[in-house]
Amino acid sequence: MTNEAPTNITGVMVERLFGLYDYALGKYGDGQPFESNLIVLYGDNGCGKTTLLRLVYHLLSKEQKRGHRTALGSIPLRRFVVRLEDGSEVGMARDGESIRGSYRFFIARPGSVERSCLAVMNQEGAVNPPGDPESEAHWAATMEALASLNVALYYLPDNRRPESQSVQDSSIDIDAEELDFVMTQQAGRLVTQRRVRPERHVLDATISDLENLIRDEALRASGIGEANINSIYAEIAKRVLQAKGQALAASQAQARELTQTLGDLMERSKPFSRLGLLPPLDLRELIELTGHAKATTRRILASVLQPYVESVSARLEALGSTQRLVDTFVGTLNGFYSQKRVNFDLRQGLRILQPDGTRLSPLALSSGEQQMLLLFCNTVRARAQATILIIDEPELSLNVKWQRRLIEALLQLVVGTRVQFVLATHSIELLAKHKQAVVRLGSPPAGLE
Repeated sequence: MTNEAPTNITGVMVERLFGLYDYALGKYGDGQPFESNLIVLYGDNGCGKTTLLRLVYHLLSKEQKRGHRTALGSIPLRRFVVRLEDGSEVGMARDGESIRGSYRFFIARPGSVERSCLAVMNQEGAVNPPGDPESEAHWAATMEALASLNVALYYLPDNRRPESQSVQDSSIDIDAEELDFVMTQQAGRLVTQRRVRPERHVLDATISDLENLIRDEALRASGIGEANINSIYAEIAKRVLQAKGQALAASQAQARELTQTLGDLMERSKPFSRLGLLPPLDLRELIELTGHAKATTRRILASVLQPYVESVSARLEALGSTQRLVDTFVGTLNGFYSQKRVNFDLRQGLRILQPDGTRLSPLALSSGEQQMLLLFCNTVRARAQATILIIDEPELSLNVKWQRRLIEALLQLVVGTRVQFVLATHSIELLAKHKQAVVRLGSPPAGLE
């Protein structure tokens, strides 16, 4: 679940946003790039924080026919440019002083010819390339250059319905299972109507997607080091034959350490078994037998058991990143919750338990607890696919103490990746421990001078 050679944002520039604001941020401002893992936009209401998040998301999104170019055209501004860590610039600009209508979309990469195309806005506000072949060729080349950038985005707006390429066909879409059937009276007769339950839908779908992601990762990793039963027995037979007069594969050191090796394997497997990633590994009888075996016999056992030891070790190594991620997710969430705890098991999924062990529905959580669960689930999902994770108002419904700890918890969930968070917030509590990542779009908050 790591990202190779990601491309993060180092600067943002916007001219005449809403006809009012000019911002030169990061590399475009004081010449210093943004923090590699965190950008926090802070400012008064109406200064454009959420709009900047939307602009970044739609500008860098490479998917076609998803409305990204139309969304850009709907925002009044003259020019908007994002600079990436490899020196590439992606932007849009309108002619003259205009802040509405058609615009030019462009990509400039170091050492390459700039690609640009005209995005024409019609009377309905939809954006498309001009109809002539030359303009369409420019459009196709520019979109190809955009797709070649190593940028993957995951956008979590304040309604907590994620937007990214990977979720367009996910269970976030409404289906029959998420509908409530109610009886109403119309024209004097009973009529059955369907009513959507959006709150339940978003939370349950997010949890379900997280569970599926972890199961998929575990399934891919579990095949590593796993041989079929025929090949294992064949290898054991070879080693038994070697033990009858031929050189043994196992060294004397391996023979001496066999009991300790088996004990270590059993101990290492416990966290994996607890999460359902592996069946329980009970080697106590084998450890006892090897512990009492004579030196020659132990060397034979070490030689025969070596394929098995290597197979189990390889599987534990392959599943290690999944195990650490799940433990971090559960441990971090339990660090916030009180009078309840979260468990995760590959078979049963995510469970919320009360002190007496009774299972609690996610909908029974407080609004703040639900928001925290949504944030953490989406962060884990995003880290598997995104280089840039955009979150609008992460502090929604969270108490002050939780707000102070939130960014540290989010960063902990992406340890081992190069994910860059881009946040927009009204909460000064989020900023106190991360002053170096704060980008002020208005007057600086008190205490952060």
